[in-house]
Formats: sequence, structure tokens, C-alpha cells
Amino acid sequence: MVYAFPARRLVLTAGIALAATVALVYWAAIISVPLHEGTDDNTKSEVELLQANYNADISSELVRLESLGREKCDNPYTRPGYLYAANEHDFKGTKWVPFYSGMLDRSQSDRAVYPRPPVRDPYSEHETFPDGPPPDSEFGMTPHSWMRDLKDLSDLKRRDEDGKVQLTEQQKQYKAVLEDRLYWVRDRRILLIADSVDRYMAIYMCNKLNGQFELGPAGFQTTAFCVIDHMNITITHWHVSSTYTSLPPWWWMKSTKTKYVAIEERWQEYYLPTVNQTIGKNGRSPDLVILQSGLWDQTMFAYAHNQLLLDQGKTKQFADKLDFMRPLNWEELNFYMHRISKFIGLIREQFGRDVPLVYRSMTHKSNGSETMGIHDLERAARFVCKELDVEYMEFGSLVAGHYDWYRDQVHLEDGPLSALWGNIVMWYLFRTQGGNEFKGAIQRMPPKGSFGSQTHDLTIAEAWKECHDVFMHRSLV
Repeated sequence: MVYAFPARRLVLTAGIALAATVALVYWAAIISVPLHEGTDDNTKSEVELLQANYNADISSELVRLESLGREKCDNPYTRPGYLYAANEHDFKGTKWVPFYSGMLDRSQSDRAVYPRPPVRDPYSEHETFPDGPPPDSEFGMTPHSWMRDLKDLSDLKRRDEDGKVQLTEQQKQYKAVLEDRLYWVRDRRILLIADSVDRYMAIYMCNKLNGQFELGPAGFQTTAFCVIDHMNITITHWHVSSTYTSLPPWWWMKSTKTKYVAIEERWQEYYLPTVNQTIGKNGRSPDLVILQSGLWDQTMFAYAHNQLLLDQGKTKQFADKLDFMRPLNWEELNFYMHRISKFIGLIREQFGRDVPLVYRSMTHKSNGSETMGIHDLERAARFVCKELDVEYMEFGSLVAGHYDWYRDQVHLEDGPLSALWGNIVMWYLFRTQGGNEFKGAIQRMPPKGSFGSQTHDLTIAEAWKECHDVFMHRSLV
């Protein structure tokens, strides 16, 4: 079964190709190579020169990286920042712009000066706040847009294999550069243990990268897979139907084929039969595991509370009015925290305690009002992750409020928000393979070769551990 959504025109923004730092000159120049027909006699030499300069930069940066020690560890997506997108359809140009120390000095605002200098025309541009991208000083420190690279490479490969239109020499060179840049993405396995928000994100990514998305053998809301053959990438989705321990009489989705709710039962009946598809080249675990359970728990607690009111005679009709604005009580939060702890334990028992594991922050419903329970669950999940040494993947907190970019009340639309999700996932995957990025500059590319081979003495666990303790315990600076 291939999932298809209406095609959307991707819009490139004029300011994306700009870069402020020397470290990003290569990236901006290469990305600016157009994909339209037509050739340039100097294209080949230009691409070769950029590639040579890039290789030299990586070599010199690697030496500096080792001298930096643990200060090289920086997660731009956990920093306060700004989500930039030209419009609701902007996929390749979407950027998370983190706020780094010194920004107030680097990015001066003449409109913030008081008293205001006299102006001749009260309706001039100096009296308003025009739209536009952040300044180069901040845009140059944004994390690399891996989804832009993957999208371009996938499109070029499809066009090349289709054969109807021959690639220009410029496009061939660009394709070669992308293949050389993205070698570390090949043969990777990503496991999403989460709700349908992440399933939709995986569908979008699959469509963007010309992959195939199929439901697992047990059907809807159990397991699903995105297989991107041209890079041998498999993204597996294990659907989570809340953290509840049974299928109670008051369950609200009886029309579905879901027979099991408890994670222990789903693990045995749905997950384990597909576990082999999640194993990466290390032979025992995925390259990255992303866990999340929130919206289903919020709904579960609302229905359970409604049943409590029925039992107490305080309401006469089942689901008369579900209260999503009610703060969760202590027993609900205590239950949720223990169940999330159990979930984390199952993952580590299956794949090893050192498996790269993150917990994705929760998204809200698009009406923007039914959020109280989610805030309670979010705080509880953050505490559990801190206690159990699990990194927190900021996403829901970064997209909160962008409800115009939702496809329905729960699911996000394909566009800037799915691009952000993909870039964050690729940032974590890049790290598991031994890559390192600092303030928008690629400081170290992942070593080439298979893990455990003679050409690659770095394991996934070692690559993950390199910055894990810093991210878990260091205060934001």
C-alpha cells in the first residue's frame, strides 16, 4: 500500500543560499546549483574546486574538533530559537534558527532605538516591521538542512533512472556531490515508537524521498514501514495506543482492528514479529529509536475520567462532555510516569541499554485550547527521561502555535513542520554515525566504512555517548 497525498509545490526562498561563515560557503554554493535544464562550461571545474575545498575544511576542522573537547557538543534544536519558513509550502527552505550567545550584539535592530530618530514620512518602512529571513549572522549558524540534500538527491536519481530527460552535466556533478556528502545515511534503520503524528511524518518523508510506505502484517495502527530503496533506508513505525494496561469497556475506538492496548501485549503481538526490519548494521539495534506517547494518553485519561463521573452519578451519559482542559490528577500522572518508565525498560531490554534513544516532545491539537493535559504529561515525561538518562527531542515545543500548518485537528501538514521533523531526525542520525556539527559548521563527517570493520573502529554506542552526558547534564549556555 503506497500512501499518496496531494502534490505540493515546493518554494525556494531567495535568502536560503546565503551563509555568513566560511564553514558554510561550501554548502551554500553547492545547494545553489540549479536543477533546471542548461549547462555552464565552468560547472565541472567549479564543483571539483568546491569539493576539494570542502575536503580540506573537514580535515582542518577535525583537528580543531579534537582540541575543543566536550565543548563541541551542541544541540541547536534544544536551544531557544525561531522557526523560519517563507510560507506554508516551504519544505527545503525551512530552518530552525537557534539563538546563540552574542546575538544581541551581532543582530542590531535599528527599530529598537529609543528615542526614535526623526523621520520625514510617518508611513515609511522604518515605522513597520517588514517580513524577511534572519540576518546572515544568525542564518549562518543554523543546523544543516539534510532533508534538502536528500530531497534533491532523490529527485535527481529518479530523473536519471527515468531516462525521459537527460541530466545536464551540472546536474550530474551536483548529484555526485550529494551522493558523496550523504554516504552516512545509507543502510540505516530508524525506529519510531509513537502515535500517528510520527506515522504521518514518516509518510511525508517517504513520499519526498521516493520511497514506499506500507502497513505491517497486523494492519492499521499496529506497525508500518517506509523503505527507501535507493539508499537502503528503512523507517519502522510501531504505533502506540496510550500507556494503558488493558482494553477497557469505555475504550473509544472499538471500530478499529486494534485488539491490544497494553504495551506489553503490543510488544509481543505486533512489534516483535517485525523486529528484524529494525536492526541496523551492528546486528542488534536500530541506528536511532524515537519514543513518544501523549495525545492518546490525554484522550484515554479524558474517557477514564468520564467513566469515573458516571460511576459517581455526576453525569448521566457516557462521553457526555469530555474534559480536555482538566488538569490531570496525581494518580494519573503517577500511572503515566511508571508506564513510560516500563516502556523505556522494554526498549533497552530488546536493543541494549546503550541504544541511541530519544523521547519526542508532544504536539498539541490544532484548536489550541485542549492542551492542559498535554502540558501535565509533557512535564512528567521530561522528569522520567531525566531520571532514566534519556535525551529529550524537542519538536512539539518548536511547532507549538503553528496550527495553520496542520492537516486536521491532530496531524501536522506536509510542509515546513514535516521538514523540521525530518531535519531533527537526521541531525540525531548524523550524530549516531559519528558526525558532529557546531553552530552550523560541519566539524566532523562520520567515518566511512561499516561499524566494527577495519576501516571503522567507532561504534554507534560510542558515537552517541560522546555528547550524551553533556546534553543530559549541562546547562544551556
